[in-house]
Amino acid sequence: MSWKCPQCEGEKVLDQIDCKDFFGDHYSYIQCVNCKVYSISPLPTNEQLAKAYSEAYYGEKETKFIGPIEKWIDRLRFRKAQKVALQIPEGGKVLDIGCGNGRFLNYLATTRKVKAYGIEMEGKSAERAANLPSVNLMLGSFEEMKIPESEFDFFSMIHVIEHLKYPYKALDKAIDLLKSEASVYIAYPNIASRQAQKYRGAWLHLDPPRHLNFIEPYELIAFMKSKGFDLVLENHSSLEYNPYGEVQSRLNQMENQRDYLFEKLKGNKNVPGNSAVKTIKHLLWAAVLAPRALYLNYAEARKKQGACVEMYFRRASTSSA
Repeated sequence: MSWKCPQCEGEKVLDQIDCKDFFGDHYSYIQCVNCKVYSISPLPTNEQLAKAYSEAYYGEKETKFIGPIEKWIDRLRFRKAQKVALQIPEGGKVLDIGCGNGRFLNYLATTRKVKAYGIEMEGKSAERAANLPSVNLMLGSFEEMKIPESEFDFFSMIHVIEHLKYPYKALDKAIDLLKSEASVYIAYPNIASRQAQKYRGAWLHLDPPRHLNFIEPYELIAFMKSKGFDLVLENHSSLEYNPYGEVQSRLNQMENQRDYLFEKLKGNKNVPGNSAVKTIKHLLWAAVLAPRALYLNYAEARKKQGACVEMYFRRASTSSA
């Protein structure tokens, strides 16, 4: 197979994960020997991306997920914002790149009294964020947006970096927006995790074709170090992402169909093979698998093998970066 890495133009392959997306289209995630990034191949077309990012992806109602699940996730976001707030000076200026529905930013604004700015593509999530008076929303692609440099005390990318065509270039751009003393919060799926390597193409968090690239955690840490940032905290436990990732990946493997239950929990009515009997079957299996999935979240976190990872970085004003 003739292949060239879209990140560094390397041509040697270290690993390859083959998979199908929700619509049945075939993709591979190919890891480059040189830069170690896993990149999707072939690159999805504009039509495929438009279909993947339809209203069904963001949730067609006022929330992304059905009521009880959305409330539980919202509570986890609030707890996350409380922890992140400790890394930000009170009254500081923060930027959330890919801010989604804006609630995380809203929590930061109310918890730490910061000036909250968010970037989000047009769509349902952006409409929800626009309704929050504490969030200064900018619509569009961060990679194409012009923003004054040295403006912010903090930026976050929460499950965003994997959606970007050129993640390292985007990180460089984001770092240029920071003041000399600043901190960074990044969370994303861990392609080096036990969950990813066990389920391979059936892994929930591959999420083709929306996820374009994956960077292994140690590579991201090394990159941030080269930019003058020290790792403050690395957390591999995520109740929001890891247990359900285990459950859905196992269901994907058993059914040879991607993300049936996940789509049902979002209220998507256009799921292939949709039936009440199938939904009940998946819910029952999910209940059976859930206890082990919860255990694995903590067991894998201790070994730094969590399916999703979050990292806090800080740069001192004396940094030479």
